[in-house]
Amino acid sequence: MRRFMQILLTSILILILIGCSKNNLPEDVVDDGLVINSISFGLGGDLNKTLVSYKFNLWNKTRKSILIKTVEPILSDDLRKRLEDNGLINEFNKTINGSSSEVISGSFYLNTQGLDKQGIEKLNIELKEFRINSEQEIGIETH
Repeated sequence: MRRFMQILLTSILILILIGCSKNNLPEDVVDDGLVINSISFGLGGDLNKTLVSYKFNLWNKTRKSILIKTVEPILSDDLRKRLEDNGLINEFNKTINGSSSEVISGSFYLNTQGLDKQGIEKLNIELKEFRINSEQEIGIETH
């Protein structure tokens, strides 16, 4: 019985120590501070020039405010060659508070001269990734 009590007390002490060590980890550690929740895009314009417009929800998973300076869709090389006026970078300059989101929208033109509707569809226009230029203030963390 005495041996059983020693094992039980040792197990309880180990569990308490494990619980205390986990409490010392930073609570606001996240893998990605900014995440795109949902996205939609549309095509318009005429046969020579197609307007690609997009809108997405950018969520700030951190607890700190982040200034979003610019947003740029990442395009395939084929689409980049068709880009008109290099108007891909969207100047945003808004702050997203911690644990909140902001809707970001933008547009750019592609040269689609000589293509019909099926030809434009074959371009396989997809917007899945964006280059986001951001700025945030970071200070010394004290415990």
